[in-house]
Amino acid sequence: MELEETVRNFLQNQDKKFSSEACVQFNEKMSRHTTFKTGGIAKVYACPQTENALTSILKFAADNKIRTFVTGGGSNIVFCDEDFNGIVINTLSMNSIRITEEEKDGFILVSTQSGAMTSAFVNWCTKNSISGMQEFAGLPGSIGGAVYMNARCFNKEISNVFYSARILKKDFTIEEIYFNSNQWEYKKSPFTDREDIILEVTFRLEKNSKTEKELAEECRHFVEERRSRGHFNFPSAGSVFKNNHEFGKPSGAIIDQCGLKGLTNGGAKVADFHGNIIINTGNATSSQIAELVRTVHDKVLEKTGFSLEPEIIFIQP
Repeated sequence: MELEETVRNFLQNQDKKFSSEACVQFNEKMSRHTTFKTGGIAKVYACPQTENALTSILKFAADNKIRTFVTGGGSNIVFCDEDFNGIVINTLSMNSIRITEEEKDGFILVSTQSGAMTSAFVNWCTKNSISGMQEFAGLPGSIGGAVYMNARCFNKEISNVFYSARILKKDFTIEEIYFNSNQWEYKKSPFTDREDIILEVTFRLEKNSKTEKELAEECRHFVEERRSRGHFNFPSAGSVFKNNHEFGKPSGAIIDQCGLKGLTNGGAKVADFHGNIIINTGNATSSQIAELVRTVHDKVLEKTGFSLEPEIIFIQP
């Protein structure tokens, strides 16, 4: 039985409430859902609005041995050009934010579902005079993705404000994971090498230490910094390679030193304004981006002996 038929049969056997909460579509262009603006067709694309709908879709897929991929803002991925014969699950509709505890050791605990866009969460904190997230203003992608990758912006990491996360494990049980400094590293979290799904994240922030106006001004500063560096000029995934302090320089500086700025492969290009950003100049394919990443890696290795580690995720067909 074809995947679409299997999914349609499943949906027909569910009540109307589930169907409205599951929001399943067929043959969806992934180029519409990634910041690189590339990618082929997802045979099945679901945007669950509730945790129950998300869990039911995942259980159905597991029972029928259907491949799944869970995404949020699509900001750190390169999706294959070919059809994805499985279910892509987008969590962006799961985006509620709430104050969990008004005071915890002098801080405030704020919880947000993983699908909330990072920029939306920063804005919510700003409007409620809650500080601690300003450096992440303008960061593309969802909170779930930021936590998964331990996003780092302007020398601040998500781990600096992380308190706990509620996750859906592979066996469909729920677990709360609390901060443990031994589990966090540069661009790595306890969730990076696990198949668990982050459902909700709680942050340890400060209430009323700054006014809404002061926070808004700080956020504007960080957004302008991103804009001045060209981050919003073209479709991209931000930094392509992780920095490695053992190499003595940031990856962008090493790539620049190797004379690779401006290197192109079809519509994919190493940005003129930053060696560690690859952009889609308008008609790039995911394959061209992947090939350019490999080329940059190999040329840097050849010239310096440094093996740069990609931080973007490549989704295969």
